Amino acid sequence: MVPCYLKIRQRSQPRSSEQISNEPLTGSEKIGERDAFVLLLKGQGGTLSRLFIDAGSYLPLKSIVKLEVPQIGEVEQTTEFSDYREVDGIKVPFEVHANSAVQTSRIVITKVEHNAKIDDAMFSKP
Repeated sequence: MVPCYLKIRQRSQPRSSEQISNEPLTGSEKIGERDAFVLLLKGQGGTLSRLFIDAGSYLPLKSIVKLEVPQIGEVEQTTEFSDYREVDGIKVPFEVHANSAVQTSRIVITKVEHNAKIDDAMFSKP
C-alpha cells in the first residue's frame, strides 16, 4: 500500500445560491438501486459532464465526463463513488472506481485526516 497525500484548497468564498442554481438539473435516473438527480455541468474548457447525485443522501454517486485525449480523440470516463463514511462530520467516499476505454482504476482510501500537517517538501519535484 502506497501512502497518498493530497493538498486540497478550500474555496476562498463559498458558492452563492445563484451560481449553484445555474447548474441545470436534467432529470433523474436509477443508479443501481438508488434514485439519482442528474446535473449537466460545463467546465471552463467547454467539457461537458453529468453528475449523478443520490436523491436521498445528496451525495455524489457517479460522474460521466467526455475528455479529449491526444492521439486517441474523445474518451468517456465514468467515475463511481461509494463506501461513504463520516470523518470529522464530513462524508467521504472511501472507494472510487474510474473506467474508460483506455484505463480502469480503483482507489480504496484507508484513512482520512483533515487539516493534517504535511511538510511542503512532500510536494516538491525530486
